[in-house]
Amino acid sequence: MGMFKRSTVALAAAAVLGLGSSLQAQVFFQGSTSGCFNPVAGTCGGSPSVPGVSFSGDTFIGNTAPITNLYAVGGSAGQSFGSFTVGTGGEVYANLPFLLNISFLAPFGITPSAVYTATLLGSASSIAGGGFFIDFDNTVKTYTYTAPDGGGTFTLGVNDVSVTGGHTGFVSGNIIASPEPATLMLVGTGLLALVPVIRRRRAMVSE
Repeated sequence: MGMFKRSTVALAAAAVLGLGSSLQAQVFFQGSTSGCFNPVAGTCGGSPSVPGVSFSGDTFIGNTAPITNLYAVGGSAGQSFGSFTVGTGGEVYANLPFLLNISFLAPFGITPSAVYTATLLGSASSIAGGGFFIDFDNTVKTYTYTAPDGGGTFTLGVNDVSVTGGHTGFVSGNIIASPEPATLMLVGTGLLALVPVIRRRRAMVSE
């Protein structure tokens, strides 16, 4: 195989890898949350607040990062899984149940669209200094999606939260996507199809 032919295959392979990276960097999520203390039968039949502590639902929207396919949620209003605000009254809690609902399109823009809802249980307790700690069920949840241009899987995980008295703490977590675009598969198939063509041309040149 001549230098030009080898370069052609190398460039085509690079194009496939570049396409894969580009597609993976475009996985886009958006959603919102709600929650309540003292849930009833696994649903929010309780209240988003108890004496001294209140929960506020929030929204999140963004893309996964290139290479890592990670989308980190949390840390500020408008980009979290919700927030807890703790007063300064020093209320005492022990194993107070809390339920967090996360509803989102995953990934956003897929046709037909699909709404995913994650329900996570937590247990809240008081900590020293009038603080508040909630221990979530940190089991990573895995979802699978399909789409005309490919599909894939993604995982969702939520972190525990610790808030000192008189402050607000945001619920954070991670979404990690593993797209399997059909387009990438088709391009890869096309690259393989180049091999016999190159061989035939090489044979013709040799005759």
